[in-house]
Amino acid sequence: MPFMFSAVFALTICLTPLTAAADQWPYRDQLRTEIRFWIDIFTKYGDDTFVLHDPEDLSLVYKTITYAPNESDFRREQRLTAARYEVEHALRSLADALAAGRELSGQEKQLRKLFGPSAAPQRVKLCASRIRAQRGIANRFHRGMQRSTAYIPAIKKIFRNKGLPESLAYLPHVESSFDITARSKAGAVGMWQFMKPTARTFSLKMNAIIDERYDPLAASEAAAALLKMNYDELGDWGLALTAYNYGLGGMALAAERCGGNYMNVRRKYQHPRFQFASKNFYPEFLAVMEIMKNPAAYFPGYSSASRHHIVQHRVKKPSTLPVLAKNWGLKLSRLRELNPGYSKKAWAGRLTIPAGYSINIPTGFVALQMLPAPAGKKSFAKIAPGKTLGATVASKEAAPVSAVVLQ
Repeated sequence: MPFMFSAVFALTICLTPLTAAADQWPYRDQLRTEIRFWIDIFTKYGDDTFVLHDPEDLSLVYKTITYAPNESDFRREQRLTAARYEVEHALRSLADALAAGRELSGQEKQLRKLFGPSAAPQRVKLCASRIRAQRGIANRFHRGMQRSTAYIPAIKKIFRNKGLPESLAYLPHVESSFDITARSKAGAVGMWQFMKPTARTFSLKMNAIIDERYDPLAASEAAAALLKMNYDELGDWGLALTAYNYGLGGMALAAERCGGNYMNVRRKYQHPRFQFASKNFYPEFLAVMEIMKNPAAYFPGYSSASRHHIVQHRVKKPSTLPVLAKNWGLKLSRLRELNPGYSKKAWAGRLTIPAGYSINIPTGFVALQMLPAPAGKKSFAKIAPGKTLGATVASKEAAPVSAVVLQ
């Protein structure tokens, strides 16, 4: 199979031009190459494609490998290893040719175009030693876009209420693709990928009944508090968002050493933990925002229509989940889908849900306990799609009611 480099990648990586910054997010111009790289990873390359690239200069994309759907894991690993070796060998050959001053072969000329006419042998050789493979996630990102319509309006409201930029609501595209059941190998869970210590710091319930890290709105409240704390401490959104991935203490130390500027930290800070994922967390977020300004430009035919609203109801009286589902006329499986944070024992009815706990319910099913009804009769308030409970229920119950859109 002939070895083909993506020589024109830098020119075609993003056909949709980046829009001018209309808010306070800094460093967009300095990060244009990184933003364009991540836009392609999120929208152009599917889950069966790997991109071989340089981890420090994301304009250097050497090769893409796309697997067949039925290709075995063993065969995929073989192909990826062979491709890495092929790229490394070609880079070392180019470095040797440049150092010796000999005429370049056709393949070497093609490769040199990625580096530009002033490519130095030392730089090319260094790049040969650090080739990285990045998997495309266009399919997963598209699913996340569909899921996100369920939560974006409510999350934006949470951030606005805390005086934060509402576009922070798009950050779960980077963290979890808006999968409220997501769980990482490190133990971070939910849409916002909270670890237990951080969740406790921000008062998320984690007990035998519920793990609120899985609750999209409770976790969003905690994420907003965390991001506000990061920004108040660091005063730079590039640093504050990177701290969401790297940790506030580590980022504060990096800022102190490098001058308190995100780009300085990105270029100068050296630490075994401050690697590719942390360095690219902020550019990934900026790429997501560009995509979400016009999703149909990247995913033709995409539409967020035909969604159903749900309401978040705060339980007024202690009860069990099976009893609540029955009273609300809901299948227990449906209620469980909307509330993945509750434990198996809670879903089995072996644990009582205390008053004050929140449960997500689809529109059309609002419980008797929220509205007065004649004795011996069950009452449900029908809420039209696209509407919220508003005065119908909120005025009859002390607990606040939030409306979100459900997939």
